[in-house]
Amino acid sequence: MRSNELRTPYLSQAGAPLYLLWALFCLLLIVVSTHELLHDSSTTWWQPIVREGSSTAAATLWLIGRGRVSPSFDDYLDRPLHWIGLQLVWLPVWAAFFIPTVYWLRHAIYALLGETYHHAPWGTVVMYETLKLGLLMGLWLGILSGFDSLARFQSERERSFASQNALTEAQLVRLKAQLQPHFLFNTLNTVSSLMSTDVPQADHLLAQLGELLRASLRAGETDFTLLREELRLLKLYADIMQQRFGNRAVILWELDDGVGNAVVPSLLSQPLIENAFKHGVEPSLRQVTVRVSARRIDSQLHLTIHNTGSFLSVPDDIGTQNCRKRLQILYGDRARLEIGGDTTGVLAQVVIPYCERR
Repeated sequence: MRSNELRTPYLSQAGAPLYLLWALFCLLLIVVSTHELLHDSSTTWWQPIVREGSSTAAATLWLIGRGRVSPSFDDYLDRPLHWIGLQLVWLPVWAAFFIPTVYWLRHAIYALLGETYHHAPWGTVVMYETLKLGLLMGLWLGILSGFDSLARFQSERERSFASQNALTEAQLVRLKAQLQPHFLFNTLNTVSSLMSTDVPQADHLLAQLGELLRASLRAGETDFTLLREELRLLKLYADIMQQRFGNRAVILWELDDGVGNAVVPSLLSQPLIENAFKHGVEPSLRQVTVRVSARRIDSQLHLTIHNTGSFLSVPDDIGTQNCRKRLQILYGDRARLEIGGDTTGVLAQVVIPYCERR
């Protein structure tokens, strides 16, 4: 069963544009008829207006009635000619209504103005007016089917957009739901490792973890945040990791002026800095430098996390997979995540369109 929205008569769907088009059409008929008949010296200015005005008035009633009682074009969207044929079956009925109405109006108005309306024999009138009405119906049925098709297309497009948006939101929620426990477990493992060796430090780290989780939950409520808020979360996490590893980890922050107002996906860079500690700092016995930088290059924001201590590409784990999926959902081909190794270590770089929130 189709929705009620799609079953709405096309007169309601088309709205003002259809009525305006019909009014212009009727006005054109009256103007043309007036221009032609005024060349006849026996015709006064009001007579062509009455003739065409009565026809268009009756036709307007037909148009309104037609939209309310006949089958919806939506049921015959793939068979437009069949639908138009069904409408033309009603031609004798509409002619039986149209011709008496029009000619009664003409006789009545002429009589009120002290004139007598003369017309051809009724047999000729019926044939002429039926043919005229058939041509008029064919023209406007085509126009009405066009309006109905457009309304159907717009409705289907809106439903498609709504469905796609709902799917996108569901995917983002799922990805962030995977990310937050992953981040929490990694941090809790750090605290757990200190419980048997340094209880005061572990207690201090738990307090920091509570602050980090509160900030992380707030950030997780939205798809986007400011870069300065994202970096605040990174710094909270880096502080916890630095207390765990001590002098083995050196954190450097390099930010261009003004980039703090850039809009970035919330929680996007957390798995990248986690990997820097997991694959760079944790397995190394030497001092490891983790460098976080954010730069605006033309119309793009480049957010990079580089760590020494490892020389192979970071494994494509759940964190980096989520980063790529979220970037694809949010930006399509306008964003990317690049991870690679060189002689100095491993570099993870996120490139997204630069946008500021004032």
